[in-house]
Amino acid sequence: MIRDYQAIQKSWFIRGQQRKIPTFGKNAGVKLMGILDYETGNVYCEEHERYDAKIFNDF
Repeated sequence: MIRDYQAIQKSWFIRGQQRKIPTFGKNAGVKLMGILDYETGNVYCEEHERYDAKIFNDF
């Protein structure tokens, strides 16, 4: 799972001068399943909407 959070993790302000910083992040992400053939260096990858047992077994 590769996540793309557009939120601020930490910010530093002088004590008493903290500001609120608006963020408009969305919890976007990509679910990838992949394998690597060590002998040939070939990579096979699939993108899915969700993970579950059926997708894992089909992969």
